[in-house]
Amino acid sequence: MSAMSLNFFFGVVFLLLSILQGGLSQGNCNLSNIKVDQELNNNSEYKVTLTNNCICSQSNIMLSCAAFKGPESGFEDKVKVVNGGSDCLINDGMPVFKDSPIMFKYTAAEKIVFNPISSQINCS
Repeated sequence: MSAMSLNFFFGVVFLLLSILQGGLSQGNCNLSNIKVDQELNNNSEYKVTLTNNCICSQSNIMLSCAAFKGPESGFEDKVKVVNGGSDCLINDGMPVFKDSPIMFKYTAAEKIVFNPISSQINCS
């Protein structure tokens, strides 16, 4: 092989590996891709928005949620208290997709801390 052919060959291999790595890196999702934001709507009503910032969907998302009594009416399918009240299951365990946040409201005297503790990452 000539030097020019070798350079072309290695260039193509490098390009293909870069494309493959880019495609695979989109699937490098983890629990830190789950973001939970809250805003106080009035004196005691909080609006919670959970966002999956990963290209892959995540299901069976569990949050720690000690002291959480449950959501306001109409949001029961978005968050359920489980495991004796220490954890919350999001979206009935169904997948949460990128750019499709889950929202619920609750009423409490003080803001509840919701931290992601587990999820199942669903990449094809």
